Amino acid sequence: QIRIKNLVVPYMREEDDTLKELIRLALRRNVKVFRISVGKKLSIEGCNITCINPSKNASWDDKNDYSTVLSVVFGKFSMLLTGDLTSNVEPEVMKYISKSYTVLKVGHHGSKYSSSDDFLKCVSPKFSVISVGAGNRYGHPAREVLQRLTNCGSKYMRTDQKGGITITTDGKKLNIFSKSVN
Repeated sequence: QIRIKNLVVPYMREEDDTLKELIRLALRRNVKVFRISVGKKLSIEGCNITCINPSKNASWDDKNDYSTVLSVVFGKFSMLLTGDLTSNVEPEVMKYISKSYTVLKVGHHGSKYSSSDDFLKCVSPKFSVISVGAGNRYGHPAREVLQRLTNCGSKYMRTDQKGGITITTDGKKLNIFSKSVN
């Protein structure tokens, strides 16, 4: 059993009922709730995590675009965690990216509405991870996204093919491994 002490949620001008209910349940269980937005930072034993989405003045029609996007840097290792971000907000996020990343967690489960050419050029990931369920009704990941990842030179792994994917690093060396689902 995992005991949750803190819940971090994206800052939203107008929280929907689902988020309100999640926060209510957390508080009822004495879980501290923190809202995160652009510029918030956390440093843990040399690992620096910076929020680069959403901004406090964001106003998006698609709730996916309020996804918390985190830049994680530990030594020479870096990872960009994009949640369900779509290409609509990628230009906004790119304003906060000043380096290439070792690993990209591909946004929106590899939907064709994510990971645009410009975004991938900016992020320039060596490796990408696509979190997607096998046989999902949306057909994710989209062939277009897989081709864009290949075109930008990123090797990718998919959870529908590899199962859980684990990434470890000491800040210098990178290990990516999985437990195959087949």
